[in-house]
Amino acid sequence: TNTTYPAAVMAAAPVTYWRLDDTKTTAADASGNGRTGKIAGVTQSVPGAIAGNAAIRTLGTSSSSVYRTAVTLPPKQFSVQVWFNTTSTTGGKLVGRENTMTGLGTAFDRSLYLANDGRLLFGTYVAPKLSTITSARSYNDGAWHLATATQGPDGTKLYVDGALVASGTATTAQ
Repeated sequence: TNTTYPAAVMAAAPVTYWRLDDTKTTAADASGNGRTGKIAGVTQSVPGAIAGNAAIRTLGTSSSSVYRTAVTLPPKQFSVQVWFNTTSTTGGKLVGRENTMTGLGTAFDRSLYLANDGRLLFGTYVAPKLSTITSARSYNDGAWHLATATQGPDGTKLYVDGALVASGTATTAQ
C-alpha cells in the first residue's frame, strides 16, 4: 500500500479524512477526529488512484453517497480534496455540503462538481449569492484526477493534479 499520499494528508492536519477503503457501511475517519461517515449505494473495494489503495464507485444517483450523520458547522476558510475518475457526460457532485444527509437538498455550499461537458466547478455561498469558479478543460476522460478546492484570505482556488485551473476573489463562505 502506498503511504506517501496518506502521510501528506495527515501532515496537513485534516478535520476529516475518509480513505474510503472500508468494507462496511461506515466510513472511518483516519484524521483521528472521530468524524465517521455513512456509506450508501456504492460499490466498495474497487481499485483506487494509488496502487494498493481501494476506492468506491458511485451509481451516479443521489442515493449513492458518503455523508456525515452529525451536523457540524463548516469553517469559513477551508480546503476540500477528492480523487475521482469518470467518463460521465451528465455531470454530478463529487463532494460538498447540502441541507440534507441523503438525496438531493435544496441548499448547497462548498460543492465540487462536474458539468455535463466534464469541466470542474467549485462553488461556495457568499451572501447574497453563490460564488463559482470553473476549469477551462474537461476531466471526464476516464483517468484518475486529484481535485483540491480552497478558500481563504487569498481567494478561491481550484487545483487539478497539482495545477491551478481556476481562481476567484471570494475569501470566506457563510
